[in-house]
Amino acid sequence: KILEKIKSFFQRKEEVTFSKLFSSEKSSKEEKVFTLLPLLKLNSENKIELEQFEHFGEIYVKNPKI
Repeated sequence: KILEKIKSFFQRKEEVTFSKLFSSEKSSKEEKVFTLLPLLKLNSENKIELEQFEHFGEIYVKNPKI
């Protein structure tokens, strides 16, 4: 489900921020964790790239084909 959501963002942009993957700013910590874990898995499979420039900063999700 997460990969499909990310792919839909990649059709419009080269990268998406982690926070843009949520429907509202008041997303629960649980929802964020259950989104981050699949992202880490996809990153380890080289299906996406993750970048974070500072501790506790925004996480950028990028299409590795770009």
